[in-house]
Amino acid sequence: MASAIIIGGGPAGSVAALLLARAGFGVELIEQHIFPRDKVCGECLSGVGVDVLDRAGILGAIEAEGPAQLTRSLLHPTAGPTIEVPLPRVSIGISRSKMDVVLLDAAMDAGVRLHQPARCEALLSDSRSSFVKRKSANSMLPGFPCSQHGLEARVTNAPLDKPSVRWRDLQTNQITTTSADWIIVADGKGAWLNTTRKATGDLGIKTHFTNLTSPRDAIELFAGHGHYGGIAAVEGERWNAAFSVPADLVRKHSGDLQRVFDQIASGNAMLRERVASAKRVGAWLASPLPRFAVSGDWADRVIPIGNAAAALEPVGGEGMGLALRSAEMAAAAIINAERTGNERPVQNLPAEFNRLWRLRRTICRGIAMMFSSEYVADAVAPLMAANIGIPAAFMRLAGKAG
Repeated sequence: MASAIIIGGGPAGSVAALLLARAGFGVELIEQHIFPRDKVCGECLSGVGVDVLDRAGILGAIEAEGPAQLTRSLLHPTAGPTIEVPLPRVSIGISRSKMDVVLLDAAMDAGVRLHQPARCEALLSDSRSSFVKRKSANSMLPGFPCSQHGLEARVTNAPLDKPSVRWRDLQTNQITTTSADWIIVADGKGAWLNTTRKATGDLGIKTHFTNLTSPRDAIELFAGHGHYGGIAAVEGERWNAAFSVPADLVRKHSGDLQRVFDQIASGNAMLRERVASAKRVGAWLASPLPRFAVSGDWADRVIPIGNAAAALEPVGGEGMGLALRSAEMAAAAIINAERTGNERPVQNLPAEFNRLWRLRRTICRGIAMMFSSEYVADAVAPLMAANIGIPAAFMRLAGKAG
């Protein structure tokens, strides 16, 4: 029986694990956090992701959580006319705290062996390679005290004739080295790849609100000066608010994200109106905002998916959809390779991923730059309002047509 190790139990990792387990693979999944947990995310699942879950037979479990059905987009410049654009495909608004649990439970039901909370600490691509270690103060060498737990690490080794992962059980502090035929990196950032990625200087921030005056069937995008963001409904009569902001703005307010948001809202008339009587029902979260293209510099039998493979501007609401689609593509390629003995489908994945992300990255970056300039957005808004085909075309290019 072929085997796989998945690093990361978010949407991409759980779906990849599920599909491989159903195909008869022995699958182990390593997830650092205890679920449910909140996460910086737009929490909008586009038609691309909806189709993946439908094909996997788990869309019904997501729909049972009562997600919002998003059928249109409202684009708000800082001043001037709001632009309404119907979405070519219905999107789903669902919180990560709900969605991640549903998908991980489905993977476990399929026979995936879960290690949680557990942290990957090193990756070995084959017996001729050296470990790639996480660049983190928390990465400890075997036998040294672990600063996080105050315990001495115990090490269990496995033969290294296959790709291997060294991981730490965060409850017992035991370190284990596990080998598998395939390793899928779904950690959301690609920490285990050879590519060096520069920081963008931007942060994603998010929280949940109730009592907004926002419609529950729309994704709303708000322009700003050096920042932009969106609001969309999720389950439970809540709305998710997620914004891209410069790190300098956060530093200006000494890390107080509520003050950051108050400044953002003061610069957009419609956003001020939407949140005038809102009640915040979640903590403000912040995370570095990555942007990078697909790299083909993968170790042998080590496949990145989701944001570990590529990260596009979140303005298009396509991140989760592309993550799920890349998981489906990777699982299909691995299954095909094991059944036929031909690894060509796996070798073709970098090019296929590039086709999946490339145009969306370009279009979403352009939209983000426009909405991060209040002057450009305000100048272009009347033209777009007069010719609705322009924003509709951008949405299709960004992937909203599926």
